[in-house]
Order: sequence, then C-alpha cells, then structure tokens
Amino acid sequence: MRCVLRRTLISSVLLISILSLLSKILGFLRESVIAYYFGTSHESDIFFLVFGIYNYLTAAIGMSLGISFLPLFVKYCAEKGLEDTLRITWRFVCQLFIFSMPICVLVYVFSDSLASLIAPTYTEDSLCIVSKYIKMFSSVTFFTVVSFVLFDVLNGKRQYGVRQLTGMLFSVISIIFLVLFHPYWGIDTLIYSAITASLLQFIILIAVIFHKRRYMRFCRVCSFNGMGEIYAAILPVMLGTGIWYLRNIIDRVISSTLESGAVSALNYSGTLFSLVNTLIIASIVTVFYTELSTRYASKDYAGVRKILNTGVVTLCLLLCPVTVFCVVCSSDIITFLLQRGEFDMVSVSLTSTAFAMYLIGTPFYALRDLLTRYCYTVSDKKTPVRNSVIAVLINIPLSYYLSKCWGIGGITLASAIVSIGLTVILFVNINRRTGFLNFRGIWESVGKIGMASLVTIGLVYILKVSLLATCPVFLRLVLAGMFCLLSYGVLLYVLRCREFFVFLKNIRLKKLL
Repeated sequence: MRCVLRRTLISSVLLISILSLLSKILGFLRESVIAYYFGTSHESDIFFLVFGIYNYLTAAIGMSLGISFLPLFVKYCAEKGLEDTLRITWRFVCQLFIFSMPICVLVYVFSDSLASLIAPTYTEDSLCIVSKYIKMFSSVTFFTVVSFVLFDVLNGKRQYGVRQLTGMLFSVISIIFLVLFHPYWGIDTLIYSAITASLLQFIILIAVIFHKRRYMRFCRVCSFNGMGEIYAAILPVMLGTGIWYLRNIIDRVISSTLESGAVSALNYSGTLFSLVNTLIIASIVTVFYTELSTRYASKDYAGVRKILNTGVVTLCLLLCPVTVFCVVCSSDIITFLLQRGEFDMVSVSLTSTAFAMYLIGTPFYALRDLLTRYCYTVSDKKTPVRNSVIAVLINIPLSYYLSKCWGIGGITLASAIVSIGLTVILFVNINRRTGFLNFRGIWESVGKIGMASLVTIGLVYILKVSLLATCPVFLRLVLAGMFCLLSYGVLLYVLRCREFFVFLKNIRLKKLL
C-alpha cells in the first residue's frame, strides 16, 4: 500500500512539474508575441499595470480562500461523502458571489479614484484608460477568484494538473486573439482575451466539478452551518499568502512613476526570470525538499543535517555560473529572445537592466526557498511568515528609493537585496533553533564558489567586449556560455573546492545527492 501511494505521489509531482514547465514556456511565448506587437510602449505599460495588480490581488484572495477551504473539503469528503461535500462547495461558491458583488460594484463606481491611486503620475487621458480597464476587470473578478477555490477542490479530489492546463489555455487564447484581432482592437485585444480566458476557465471548472446538477439543489445558500472554520481561517492565511503579492503590487505602482516602458520591462523581465526559476531552481529545490521530508519523517536527523548542508552548497555551486552568464549577457539574451517587431533597442535596454538586477539574487532566491521549505518540514510555520513580513516592509521603501537612483533596475535590485538579507536571517534562525547548519563548512565552500564567480564575471565580460563584440548574437551567447562554464570549472579545480569534486563524481554516478 505504501509503495502504491509513493508511486502515485511521484507520478502526481512529475505531472504537475511537466505541466508547470509547459505552462511557463507558453506564458513566455505569449509575452514574446505581446512584445512583438507593443514593445515597451506607454499603452502596454497601462495594460501591464492594471492587469498585474488585478492578477496579484485575485491570486492573493483566491489562493487564501482555496487554502482555507481545502482542509474542510477533505474532511467532509471522509465524513459525509463526496455528494454532500460538493453541495457545501456550491454553497460556498454562491456565498462568495453574494459577498463579492458589492465589492465589484464599488470598484466599478470608484474606478476613477483607484486609477489616480495606482498611477498618480499619469496624464488625464491615460487615467481614463486605466479607469476603463479597472471597470472591465471588475466584471470578471468573481470568476477569477473562485477559480482558485475550484482548483483546490480538484486537488482535493486528486485531479491534479488542471491549474497548469488552464494557464496554458490562457496563453493560447491570448496568442490567438493577438494574431487575429490586433489590427482591429489594438492593446484592448489583451483585455478581451484575458476576460474571455477567465470566463472560459470558470465555465470549464464548474462543468467538471458540478456536472451533476443535483449538487446545486438544496444547498441552503444562506446557511453558515459548518462554514465558520473556513471564514475564520481566511484572514490569517491571506496575511501569510498575500504578503509577497503586496510587494509585487507596490513595485508595479512605483514603476508607473518612472520612464515610459518601465512597467512593461518589469513584466517581461519578471516572466523570463520566472521561466529560469521553473527550469532550474524549482526542480533542484524540489529534490532536496523531498529528501529532507523523507529523512525527517524517519527521524534520521543526521541525514537531515547532511542533506540541508549539501543542498545549500549545491545550489550555490549550480546557480552561480548561471547568474554570472545571465548578468553579463543579459542584453544579448533579451535581444535574442525578444528584439523583433515593436520591441526595439530602447526596450532591450530597459528589460535587460531589470532582468540583470533580478538575477543578482538568483542563488539567494533558491536558498531562501530551500530554507523556507525546511522550516515547513520541521513544522516551523512562524519563521517564514514573520521573515516574509519583515522583508516586504523593507522592500517597499527600498524599491522606492533605488528606483529614484537607478530607475527600473533599482526596483529589481531591491528585490535581490532583500532576498539576500532574508536568506541570512533564515540561516541564523534555523541554526539557532536546530544547529543543523555547519557554518564553517558552508562558508569555506561558498567563499571559494564566490571567488570563482567574481573572477569568471571579469573574464566573460572581457571576452564579450573584445573578442566577441562583432559576432552574431546567438554565436556570442553560445561562446560566452561555454567559456563561462570552462572558466568557472577550472577556477573551482584550482581552488580545490571539495563539493565541486563530489558533484563531478555524482554526475558520473548519475545522481545529485
């Protein structure tokens, strides 16, 4: 039985990972098409500003509702059966509709005031467009929020992967709309495609979950019997889940006060960084997190210590050359991936600056993710939430200050700086609570990795601006990447980095740990 459960779990994780990767790739393809048609224009800024804030708000609220409802859904399925539980689910959906309608109406009525709040430096004509977009998105807010709840309902029924499939559907609809209707609707095509995708996603989820109409009968919409613990859990969960979304919303608002194209550049660079995160960071961290959970569950604390310390150094070892290459070659990467159509050299400059500053903190994003998951493994939920709140409170004024000094790059640099600080705080907190981290061994290895990375930055930069300056972009990227890996490996060999030799041995043995 345990082996069957383990195989089922592994299959589910693999399915979600593959679909998440495909969804991210399609999402980047969608952003590439948008960049082709609109570049980093003021009109694309307006769309990305409103759509970004709408996305973050609905995700924060919807995920909080879904996380709060899922435990009760699983509990009721075991106690009352699936049919009665689906009736309660439909009741919850109807109550959310009743609660959300007054809020949506208020957003619609006061859209002009909200437009002035999120885009204080825009002209009157631009504010009219922002207000129009707010009104249009307010009409589908309920459907988007409830879709997050329905995703968790499907997860509770062990029907995984639907969220990733609908994300792919959103990208496909956006691309089709842009290709067919861009000449007629312009930037409004993106609004219509987003609204269409939200409605279609909601309809599909309702049809899949409530395909038998009897679930919708006798659901007692006005009854709160058994619903109290759901509503009581929403606010605490929202504080923990939504805090990082708040930071992203503030970053969008700050970027709207900068030069034209800043909001669009922030969006394109964030999408590309998210793809890098999915391709590299998420997969590596997932392996170490699974091993940590397994060892801790079996009370193999020596194994937990070994995996945690190995994970920290391995992430630095693997991600530092990626960071070096992407930071030095950020302009070439953006040029190769996005420079076509309306995405000109000005757009390349803005986006590559934001992308490079994001990437400075890449190893620390990964370490923060690993250490946070370790906290969840040992049932320490307070530390990640407390540190996240502190990080966001620091990030907001830092983003504002650095944006005045370095523009769009200052906003993403603030995120990198805060991630570095948060990672250091997590290190101290975890070592104080468990003593599992071997600081001396980690700093010795990380010091050698850092030294090799700094020297590699200089070597790759010199190669790029001298010998490769006249090469085509793709060839320059390939040669710079090969030289980066070769230089990095040679330097680690010269510095006698123990983990580097262990990693090479594990590669020969076809294993990571």
